[in-house]
Amino acid sequence: MRYRVIGEKHWHVGTVENISATGVLFRGEHVVQVNSSIEVAVNMSRSLAEGHSSKIVSQGKIVRVAPDETDPENAVMAAALSRLRILRD
Repeated sequence: MRYRVIGEKHWHVGTVENISATGVLFRGEHVVQVNSSIEVAVNMSRSLAEGHSSKIVSQGKIVRVAPDETDPENAVMAAALSRLRILRD
């Protein structure tokens, strides 16, 4: 996945732990502060997207940030999502 604070040009790379229509839990090196508005883009595999290449694109707000106990260089972040779109190739 990629994520960035709305208004920033640079995207950061993260790893999705869990995702639903209303939220995402992910790990990343670039820590985003609680209440920050973000954009996320998540590539879906063809098997999950009924044989099509797809990407989930959404905006949201960071609701929780915690240290990553398995990797001290990362943080675990949770975001509430809105305006979810699925883009197919």
